[in-house]
Amino acid sequence: MCTDCRREYEDPRDRRYHAQPIACPVCGPSVILKQACTEKALSGGINEAARLIRRGKILAVKGLGGFHLVCDPKNASAVRRLRRLKERKTKPLALMARDVATVKKFAFVSPGERRELLSPSRPIVLLRKKKDIPGVAPNLDEIGFMLPYTPLHHLLLERLGLIVATSSNRKDAPIAKDESEGLSPLCDYVLMHNRPIETRADDSVIKVVDGRPLFLRRARGYVPHPQRVPASSKPTRRSSRSRGAQGHRFHLQERLRRD
Repeated sequence: MCTDCRREYEDPRDRRYHAQPIACPVCGPSVILKQACTEKALSGGINEAARLIRRGKILAVKGLGGFHLVCDPKNASAVRRLRRLKERKTKPLALMARDVATVKKFAFVSPGERRELLSPSRPIVLLRKKKDIPGVAPNLDEIGFMLPYTPLHHLLLERLGLIVATSSNRKDAPIAKDESEGLSPLCDYVLMHNRPIETRADDSVIKVVDGRPLFLRRARGYVPHPQRVPASSKPTRRSSRSRGAQGHRFHLQERLRRD
């Protein structure tokens, strides 16, 4: 913290006393826009990032559990290029929308689905298509939407309204959580903040069935929370052979963990 922020943070008479989110233009979070290949910093910040996305460029945007690869979903050539870079021929891409009203332009939203979209966990929710966006979820009746869940997302969506937001990783690789993890082959520019990401976490994906969420991927926002089981649940009986196999796997896992 800078001198002014530390004085406020440590003064019991100040309204910002021990306020953990205290921040200012001097020592608070900052946004950096860079060219991906040269790492040259660009001026303009979020406004320039929004302009580049409108021009059809692909950006890596730093989030909460990693980077998203972002482009304009209404720019067919940008979507095709993103698919080519990600080696993702037909698998659907997720969309991030400014608000529920924007989502409703492209998909039907039930009360249960609206509740999940607006929940603090902010998962990707699979919704029935109302209007197709070519190339985003081809040959499917459903499309995945989420709402912004970090300040940087909110500021970017204020300017754009709707973006493709898919994880920044190559096929079968983990999501990138640091700008040094080979983002340049996947994007043109990187929009990042100066707060480190401690743990990689993909976006959770759910579908609402009979008014209740059905998880297709339980990740950011839901782990490592415990899972409830019925009170009447009892352990299953195992044969001596299966118990021996289970013990062998346990010792193997312990040895791998120690190594």
